[in-house]
This record gives sequence, C-alpha cells and structure tokens, in this order.
Amino acid sequence: DVDDARLARLPDYGASTVLSWPRVAGLSPQQAGLDRGVDVAIDLVGQAAVLAWCFAALDRGGTLVSLTTHTRLEALPVPSHLLVNKEATVMGSRYVARWELLRAIELVARGVIRPVVSETCDLAGAAALFERLRAGQLFGRGAVLPA
Repeated sequence: DVDDARLARLPDYGASTVLSWPRVAGLSPQQAGLDRGVDVAIDLVGQAAVLAWCFAALDRGGTLVSLTTHTRLEALPVPSHLLVNKEATVMGSRYVARWELLRAIELVARGVIRPVVSETCDLAGAAALFERLRAGQLFGRGAVLPA
C-alpha cells in the first residue's frame, strides 16, 4: 500500500512484514530488506510495477494476491517460466461468490478471521462514509448499521 497509517495496523491482522510501495520502488526485494522470499504478497496499489515487485518477492510456493480495483488495464510482467519455477500462485479478488460469502461468515462466527471494519455509521451518514472509502481514507471497510 502507499498509506503508512494503514500499513502500521496490518501486523494486528497477521502480517509479519509490511512494506510501503513508495519506500521500496526501484529496489529489489533483497535491497528492501527481505532476507528471504515471502509466502504471500498482497498488492493494494494496482500498478504493473507493484505487481511485478510483489511477484519477485515471492518465495517458492508463494502467492501473489491483487486486492484492488484497477482503474486501467495493467499487465503482470512476469516471465511465464517463473510461474512454474517458483511454483507460484497469482490470484485476484474484487467481488465474492455466494459460497465465499457464506464461508467468510462462518469463519468470522468461529473467530478464525476478524473483519476489518474501521468505521460505522447510520443510513444518514452513508454517503459521507462512501466518499471516505473512495478517497482511500478508511482502513479496511466501513459499515452502515441499522437504526
């Protein structure tokens, strides 16, 4: 991501290494301080250079997850042989299928995962909350609660 305040909260959700794109742009993963590859790299920026950097940072068997709404078409500039050599998985997520939503609800109910909802409001505040989300000012998501 590019927001230090949001990145600082990620260890609370299980991240062991958090890197800010502006601080590692132009550096190799090793130059950025990674002594070994990562198991999972999550791209929250959505630019080709970030996707390529995240892929380069993967350890054998690692997974690259793109969790952003891309505003323009971006190619993932990865030589195809590296997908095999690294045994890498590349996946994206924007929306959710019904079965995934039901599974997520079950995992939250069991306490296995914790949803990231940083702000809530009533229906009257929904438009302002949505604008804060669009402006990238929320950590995680916001929720509109019933009155």
